[in-house]
Amino acid sequence: MDEITKLHSEAMEVAERAYSERFAQRYEDACRLFQEAFEKEHKAADLVADKLELEPTRSVLHRSAASLAIKCNDTREAEKLIARALVGNPPDEIAEELRELLELAYFNRHLLLRGVSLGDNEVQLSIAGVDVAPGITPPDLFIERVQDFERLFYRNIERIVGSPFRETGRPPKSIVENYSVFLGLPRAASYAVTLYISQPHQLDLPSFSRAQEYIDDILHSLELLNESRETALKEKIKNEDYYENFVLLSRKMAPDGERVRQVGLTVVRGGLEHSVALRRPRSEIKIAAELRKERGEEPELVEMIGELVFAHSKERRGQIKLRDESGKEHPIIVKRSQMADIVRPLYEHKVRLIGRRIEGKIHLAEIDKI
Repeated sequence: MDEITKLHSEAMEVAERAYSERFAQRYEDACRLFQEAFEKEHKAADLVADKLELEPTRSVLHRSAASLAIKCNDTREAEKLIARALVGNPPDEIAEELRELLELAYFNRHLLLRGVSLGDNEVQLSIAGVDVAPGITPPDLFIERVQDFERLFYRNIERIVGSPFRETGRPPKSIVENYSVFLGLPRAASYAVTLYISQPHQLDLPSFSRAQEYIDDILHSLELLNESRETALKEKIKNEDYYENFVLLSRKMAPDGERVRQVGLTVVRGGLEHSVALRRPRSEIKIAAELRKERGEEPELVEMIGELVFAHSKERRGQIKLRDESGKEHPIIVKRSQMADIVRPLYEHKVRLIGRRIEGKIHLAEIDKI
């Protein structure tokens, strides 16, 4: 057991360094370190492979080694490790985690480009789920996520160049004209397309960096959110309005856990593929108000279902109106981080919202399309 413990400890230490390199966007170093961590953890798993009675150690080591194999894009090795673990007697909870990891390994096949060439300003967007087949998907599942990525991209540029948070309207003309998002043809993965980001040949604004830097910044932020590292994400996105807007838009992109189970983004940097597989369901992604609600720190909560019939911005806050099934319209106050990107796209849709009643007025906390 001493050798197993030593190998596992070394693997986890190297993996932590790999995560740090990846978050710093040094992908080549991260890839090398993940491979080193995988080899150590694989050796540890091999040492307990025939010890079926050694649970949960046996299944935990196999699960960890398979997870690292996926980080190295070695789907086949991940499959073999997961299968070997399931052949034994893993505890029910770990067995379920192994099955979920196998699902992720399969999805990673769809994240791989498979001969498709991506430029620096391009990103592959993929989805998988029960309503998704190779090259076929209901339009709403994919198009809405493309639109959410576009909103994330423009908000990201505005934040990075230091623009005040935009409460209403479209992004500045200078950004849209210089950095347009174009949609390629679908490919026979679960469902995947390439998003092309245009870039001016000559940058007129000294504060503008290359489009790939904006894309990489989004992927970095999505990684932090996907891995529940909200503290690090808040350090990265310090402005409260931009932070809340990012979380809400990312939640819209995230899997619903039913029709769509995974959403993936893939880029190529330095000749290496880098992917983010969003598996954290929408229901687990919370903003500050929702977390306070769960802790019982919020004032009176109100839940409503109806049609969004009015959305208007005024000063720092806006107002929407919800028409319930009886025809009564309810005015709701909306924060500026929610109005343009989250609320307006739901105009004339049936929605479910949760609000906080403060001094007789209802303030929006959460809204989702039904």
